Parts: sequence; structure tokens; C-alpha cells
Amino acid sequence: MTERALPRPLVEDGVVTIDQRTRTLIVKPARSASGWAKAVWRDGVRAQRDAARFPAQPGFPARAATVWAAGAGESRIAYGLPTDADDRALAFRFAVGDPVYRRLVSTVGLRARIAVDTAATTGREILSVVFQGRA
Repeated sequence: MTERALPRPLVEDGVVTIDQRTRTLIVKPARSASGWAKAVWRDGVRAQRDAARFPAQPGFPARAATVWAAGAGESRIAYGLPTDADDRALAFRFAVGDPVYRRLVSTVGLRARIAVDTAATTGREILSVVFQGRA
């Protein structure tokens, strides 16, 4: 069994766009995020897109771990899916009437903290997205 290297996390600010029509929170790195974080984020979004396009098969493991968001005092509130062809954002969609979504969209200064893995040996992936209000 091969051991997986430990991740090397880099945490940056992310911007959140609210699409109320579809109950979706769209996340991408903030303009102030480092170029390195943006590049790793883009690689992670691309891995998510590829994993959706080519699901795991027996003998071929999934290409990317699901990115779950946390927020409003809860974990695993929604999972992210790529939004566009140029790999810049993940969309977190909520069910109709979801109280967590209502709490998040009513949060003053809603933003995201994104963590990416910068260790090349672990695949440069998105580790987490946490929604939070203005600090």
C-alpha cells in the first residue's frame, strides 16, 4: 500500500456570489488571493469537473475528493460542482427551504475561506470551503 503524502494547506479568502433563483452560492478565490492559490484552486475545480465527467470505475479510483462546504455552525452543508468551462468557481446548491441556506444568505458580509493543497505529490486539490460573515 502506498502512503499518501501529507497535504500542505494554503488558506485564502474567497468571494461568494448568491444566486437566489437556484439557491446556489458560487465561490471563487478573492481578487486578493495569491496567484499560487488561484492556480491550485483552478486545478482543483478542473479535477472536480473531470471526476464528474469520468466517474470512478472498479479498479480506477475517483479522481478528486468531493468538496463539501461548512458554515452556519454546521459541516457538510452542500457539495461543490464546477460552474464554468474555465475552472474558476464551484457552485454549492441548497434544497428548497434549507434553513442553513437562509442563515447564510442573511449573513452580513458573507464570504468564504478556501483551503487548497499546494503539495504537488497530493494532486493540488481543494481541501475545504467555509462560509462565514464579516470578521
